[in-house]
Amino acid sequence: MSVETPEFKSIERLYNGIVKSEVFMIDGPEIDLPYELGELARAIRDYPHESEDLWNCVGEYEDPCLSNLIESAYWALAHCHRGQWSAEYAALSMLGEVFEPGVGLEDEIVESPAYGLLCDAL
Repeated sequence: MSVETPEFKSIERLYNGIVKSEVFMIDGPEIDLPYELGELARAIRDYPHESEDLWNCVGEYEDPCLSNLIESAYWALAHCHRGQWSAEYAALSMLGEVFEPGVGLEDEIVESPAYGLLCDAL
C-alpha cells in the first residue's frame, strides 16, 4: 500500500483542508474553495500509485469521504459555476479529469449533505 508516500500525504492534506474548513465545520478556517478543489483534483490525477489506495483510505471515517467529496463537488460546481472563465469552472474541469459522471447519478448526489454545503459555499 502506498499510503506513506509524499503524494498520498499531499492528497490527504488537501482533503483534510477542505473537510475541516468553514464549508463543513462552523468554526473551520476560510478557504478558496474552487482553488482547493482544483488542487485536490490535480493531486489525484497525478497520483502515481494504485488509485484504490486513495478511494479506500482517504477520509474513510469522515463525512464526506473522498469519493463523495469529489462527486458532490463536481455536481455543485456544474450547477453553481459563474461561467466558462470562472475559478469554479476551472475547478470543474480539473474534477472532470478524475471523476466521470454516470447517467442518473446526479439525482442521488444532489440530496447529499455535502452537495448542499458545497453549493452554499460557492
